[in-house]
Amino acid sequence: MSKVTEIKHPLILHKLAYIRSKDTGSKYFRELVEEVSMLMAYEVTRDLETEEVEVETPICKTKCQMLAGKKIAIVPILRAGLGMVDGILNLIPAAKVGHIGLYRDEETLQPVEYFCKLPQDIAERDIIVVDPMLATGGSAADAISLLKKRGIKHQVLNAKYHAQEAEIISHAGELGMVTIATNMAGRGTDIKLGEGVREVGGLKVLGTERHESRRIDNQLRGRSGRQGDPGESIFFISLEDDLMRIFGSERIQGVIDKLGLEETEAIESKMVTKAIENAQKKVEGNNFDIRKNLLGYDDVMNLQREVIYRQRTEVLEGKNLKEQIEGMIEEVISDAVNSHLSGEVQDIEAEVRTLLQYLEEICLPHGIVTVEELADLSNEQIKNKLTETIMEIYKGKEFEFGEEQLREIERVVLLRVVDQKWMDHIDNMDHLKQGMGLRAYKQQDPIQAYQMEGSAMFEEMIEGIKTETVKFLFHVRVERPIEREQVAKETSASHGQDDNSLKKEPIKNDHKFGRNDLCPCGSGKKYKNCCGREA
Repeated sequence: MSKVTEIKHPLILHKLAYIRSKDTGSKYFRELVEEVSMLMAYEVTRDLETEEVEVETPICKTKCQMLAGKKIAIVPILRAGLGMVDGILNLIPAAKVGHIGLYRDEETLQPVEYFCKLPQDIAERDIIVVDPMLATGGSAADAISLLKKRGIKHQVLNAKYHAQEAEIISHAGELGMVTIATNMAGRGTDIKLGEGVREVGGLKVLGTERHESRRIDNQLRGRSGRQGDPGESIFFISLEDDLMRIFGSERIQGVIDKLGLEETEAIESKMVTKAIENAQKKVEGNNFDIRKNLLGYDDVMNLQREVIYRQRTEVLEGKNLKEQIEGMIEEVISDAVNSHLSGEVQDIEAEVRTLLQYLEEICLPHGIVTVEELADLSNEQIKNKLTETIMEIYKGKEFEFGEEQLREIERVVLLRVVDQKWMDHIDNMDHLKQGMGLRAYKQQDPIQAYQMEGSAMFEEMIEGIKTETVKFLFHVRVERPIEREQVAKETSASHGQDDNSLKKEPIKNDHKFGRNDLCPCGSGKKYKNCCGREA
């Protein structure tokens, strides 16, 4: 059975939820599919080999890592796989694209190929088969089988004897036994020396590859000296080994060429050993940098968290926020003027009108300031006039609510806005962090990119806090209890007493004018000939 790896990438799961939603439109659906395919391609290609190349920057020459080895081909299964090709090409633009189409015969239930078009050099490429309709995996398996029948080279790696691994390794210490395994095989299984092994020198360990981590090599060396047993370990590696090929010094190859040594002749030199150890240190340093990136992400959030929590603490401790609120008002007005007024003379009235409409939604009552009042003023004069006007309005709020009550309203409003904006900012920063690893493909430092974009998002959040706080404070109203007028008069029950106490008032009818009376409007005509006609 082939190996199936389930990728539980949080960002992929997040986007899959939107893909499955009935409220997702077709355009947004295609964008989500492209993003998911790009993320999956990132996971699939994480183990691609790289090689060191020299790149000339605008400043100097430097060494960088680029993809090495085989080229890549993308083969989608028609037609569902077409939607994911663009996302993969965003990461691997040099990849060639082929297509394969197949259906299952209703009678024989066997796959039938109805279309296949592949790049001419497909045999020289690693193939990524794209099948988004992976329910049972049958269509993908059939497509791969058909590709293999066309002569595409492949190799299968499996762990056929993994269940017997410990048993096999346990017999490695017997006399005359030769065991071939990876350096990670049988971890946790002691190799006990058999009879006669100690007398001939103990366990001999031959390593044919140096691991990128010195810790793994030391574990392999330790297999020959368990519990004080005699033994020896030695490494025989090729100059084409990954570590030597990528990090090996060119001097080593130069020395070999000068000495005229054969390819099969072994070289034992401290220079080679030192070169390997230096390569291992570089790889370990790179892995350390990856772990350090996580700490770098946390450092960015910690700095932002300190700023927000400091402000929340001041609010909770009951600090007077009057000066802070007034500063927010001034900044909101200044930012609004700077963003709406460009200084163009011919468009000044339209820009001022747009500015007033924007401020009317936040803190400026409608009609209190006109376009004509501001059209002939400079930007600074406009800021001063608007600030003076709005500050007077806010002082009226203080008179309306009372100073103590307004201070309490300021604390409640600011705390509410800060909490809401901060929670949204945390979610946005988490989403930003998930895609930072892709920046490495653009030769960008993920930490620096995260710091820059995170800082921009934080500044945007601060501006949003100021605007929302000012808007809430200028739109808050005092709710007074409704005073009900007495409609019915209070009466007392008689309970069998004399009803003389409850005297009935006679009903008085309004004066009615006769048809022949003078009209009350003063026209001098009879009522029937004047207003009485309409009655």
